[in-house]
Amino acid sequence: MRKVILFLIIVFLILAVSFRDYWDGVRLKLSLKDLEKKVAKEEKGILKFLRERLIDKRGLIISEIKNSKPSDYSLLESYGELMEYVSLKGDKNTFDILLSILKKYFVSKEGYLYWRVNRVTLKPEKTTALVDSLRILHGLILAYEKFRDERYLESAKFIANGILKYNTFGDKFVDSYDGNIEKRIFRISLFYLDLDKIKKISQYFADFKRYYQSSKNLLENSIKPDLFFFPKEYDYLSQRYIFPKEINMLEQVLTALNMENKLYLEKFIDFVNMELNKNRRIFIRYDLKSNKLSDTEDPTIYFLLLRLYKKFDYRDVENIIHITKRFNLTYGLGDEINKDYFAFTQLEVLLTLGILESGL
Repeated sequence: MRKVILFLIIVFLILAVSFRDYWDGVRLKLSLKDLEKKVAKEEKGILKFLRERLIDKRGLIISEIKNSKPSDYSLLESYGELMEYVSLKGDKNTFDILLSILKKYFVSKEGYLYWRVNRVTLKPEKTTALVDSLRILHGLILAYEKFRDERYLESAKFIANGILKYNTFGDKFVDSYDGNIEKRIFRISLFYLDLDKIKKISQYFADFKRYYQSSKNLLENSIKPDLFFFPKEYDYLSQRYIFPKEINMLEQVLTALNMENKLYLEKFIDFVNMELNKNRRIFIRYDLKSNKLSDTEDPTIYFLLLRLYKKFDYRDVENIIHITKRFNLTYGLGDEINKDYFAFTQLEVLLTLGILESGL
């Protein structure tokens, strides 16, 4: 009899642990399903795809599906994107679930945020990514302003301290901190420096003001009058801007979005308009002389361009809107032939639609 009771206790404990591990996933999917009923048609299909295909049983967001096979990894950036989106929608319940999952899997005991976690082993990669940590911090501030929950500011303070401790060098930000070797990477990617987010953060955490100013200087001093494109990064050791051999247009649009003044965008916008007038398309990769290096498009680029054109009130915004209509938003966005889908694409498109609807 004792053996039977002991066996039943063990089974109960195993089930209890499993239920605890998977409860967040159940709650997240139910909450997103409820949100689907309240959003516009274009957002509804993407949310459904996200819920059905890109969230695992623990509530970890799958980074990509490649040839129908889900990646083993979940990225911090996905939580920042979705947290910002649900805040815009006024969905506190989903925000709280996402924050709970983030705290469970992405927070190191040292006080920094892991940029990704293996969904299968639950082993984190002990490295930060400034852009992702800033997004989470900014998302918490937005949620505080929306819902007035003091716990969000407490979490924001913890993350802000981690960024200042691990992702800075003097009065400047650095790309990442490698917890395995306990060293910073002495460079900064320009597409990481979202001035709007950093400025908002500095309203709550005054120590960020000097990093806002240094980031602004780095972005504005990066402009080369004879080139359409922005450098990819700045190397602190050599004190120079670095251009890659291949220009990644997604990074370029993100860098453009980071700017505060449209005067610094003239050459880049000239290039975009020229490509749209000539080809009706923007390709993923170009060389420095603006020759295309691929025939591949990425819908994310167009939706980010839409955000950019709206932000700076460009008159050609209707061209971008027309192009975005080509993409089918009834379920997921991706390569339907090869069955390739990225969480980043779904979430940035959702975020763009949410931002435009809110009038921000």
